[in-house]
Amino acid sequence: MGGSDAGLEGAGYCREGHAGPRCALCTNSSQYYSEGTCIDCPDAQNRAMISLLTALAVLVFVVSSRAAFSRCAPISYHLNIRRLRRIMAWLSAIAFVPKFKLVIGFVQTVKLLPDVYALELPRFYDDWVGFLSAFQIDWSNMIYPGSCLNGGYLSVLLLRALGPLALMGLLLVIGVAYGVAPQVLGLREGRPPWQQSLVENLPAQLVISFCLIPSTSNSIFAVWTCETFQLDSTVNPPTTVQFLTEDVTLKCVQSDAQYSRLLHLAYVFMAMWPVGVPLLFLLVLLHARSSIQSGNSSNLVRATKFLHREYVKEFHWWEVLFLLQRLVIVGFARLISHGPHRLLFGTLIALSYFGALLVVKPYKRSDVGWIACSCQIVIVLLLYMSTYAFQLHSLHEAEDVVQQSDLSWSITGFRDIDHLSAVVIVILLGFLAGLLILTLYQLFASYDAAILMLVSNRQPPELVMDAGKQYHLFLSHTWSSGQDQVATIKRRLQLLLTGCRIFLE
Repeated sequence: MGGSDAGLEGAGYCREGHAGPRCALCTNSSQYYSEGTCIDCPDAQNRAMISLLTALAVLVFVVSSRAAFSRCAPISYHLNIRRLRRIMAWLSAIAFVPKFKLVIGFVQTVKLLPDVYALELPRFYDDWVGFLSAFQIDWSNMIYPGSCLNGGYLSVLLLRALGPLALMGLLLVIGVAYGVAPQVLGLREGRPPWQQSLVENLPAQLVISFCLIPSTSNSIFAVWTCETFQLDSTVNPPTTVQFLTEDVTLKCVQSDAQYSRLLHLAYVFMAMWPVGVPLLFLLVLLHARSSIQSGNSSNLVRATKFLHREYVKEFHWWEVLFLLQRLVIVGFARLISHGPHRLLFGTLIALSYFGALLVVKPYKRSDVGWIACSCQIVIVLLLYMSTYAFQLHSLHEAEDVVQQSDLSWSITGFRDIDHLSAVVIVILLGFLAGLLILTLYQLFASYDAAILMLVSNRQPPELVMDAGKQYHLFLSHTWSSGQDQVATIKRRLQLLLTGCRIFLE
């Protein structure tokens, strides 16, 4: 189908060197298609050697830096650590990490919506929102172009699903090496803290999983996304053929041996990523449940703080629900073959999660809760406007008695898909700009705010308890003469020591 010469399946409409139903394939096996043209594939051995040497260089740098600081840490190092801790306390005061997680989840979801729901948007849409692709890490292009691999989309899927595991393994090795380097090199007495180093590396693993699971899961579920092309429109009904959207050389029929192998591999990776990662998060949180709800401090509670720090104790597991909602909208929804039904399903899931946010209110801070609700409103709005995209596409294909733009305007309120896309761009960029302005305002407003910090580590104190211990603060006073003064002390302490509970007696 396609190609520069007419054949049995196509009219030869592709320019020389291109093939396929959308002319998005290169006839030269040593080239790959990118941005409308065929580009020579890079040397695989050179790419692999560069990646390996880079990883080794990072590992050597980390170990040598740790050894140097263990011998004699310079004064400038301590000063930089103080500044860094001050910045971390500053960011913690405005709940930067929870807000950043919400924005990352929002951007990744919005960027994947056109692909998941098969929306044909104009080129200028990608020109305006293309910067969002920075949050979608495509291992098949970062390490080596997937189209250059032998084996088609099966090789691409292997690279996209196993690439994050390789990164997590590299970070694990670097983190453990950094933790045990002084003891292993004989610069510090004692046994190497292997177990402690593993626990301290857990936050990095959680962050990587959180950031990469949407794009990885989207690549897995793309195995079930196929596109239909007509072979012969002169017969009734027209004869059609389905190709995999990500690889138009592969027909979507289970009788095809290559597609059958791809399906089996996708089931394995589905159990590993969109099913396994949320389940792993849930098991970790359940294991630390008693300590989290009672406020006890432990290594596991501190290591998994990325998952539960912004939620109230009763809903410390809410991160799993947030992750599942993202995976359903941009992942599991692909299992529904009919486009409008898929869109309806995704909209219902987004609306249900939005309602749960309003009813449950799982966040400790009200500003974080409002940002979560705002992100969800925009996602619901974009999904709702996607239904108009389907209608405009249907009207474009139909034969209209009146002018097509007038009919589209009377039915949808938009003249064409370009008009709709422009409105979506304004909504999306306006919302992101508002979030940026709000965050910058909070940063500058809280820069000079006084924060109580521990002398030992220059960090804000965490209101947690060791096992078997409790804390309380009662401000005893004479009611007739000290009521106003003690109330002022209570308010000042609550401002300086965020989250503390104080009782007047």
